Amino acid sequence: VTAEIRAESVANALTIPREAVRRELGQAGVFVLAGDRVAWKKITMGIGNTTRAQVAGLGEGDSVALPSEKPLKEGMVVKPVYQ
Repeated sequence: VTAEIRAESVANALTIPREAVRRELGQAGVFVLAGDRVAWKKITMGIGNTTRAQVAGLGEGDSVALPSEKPLKEGMVVKPVYQ
């Protein structure tokens, strides 16, 4: 049996996969798709669970990079694969 207990919720919150969140110099952020390149964007974390995190600093529809075999760097050219 799997159960989820909701201790807190936020209506209309923007969430992303928790695995997309990275830390650089103590600051939470994500790599977002900007054309054919990735760009570092700082975010503010809100509430979350084991798989999703509420964030501020992104827009609805922004594409965030998930972890990959190759480390990402600001300005790196990428070929996105959407899930």
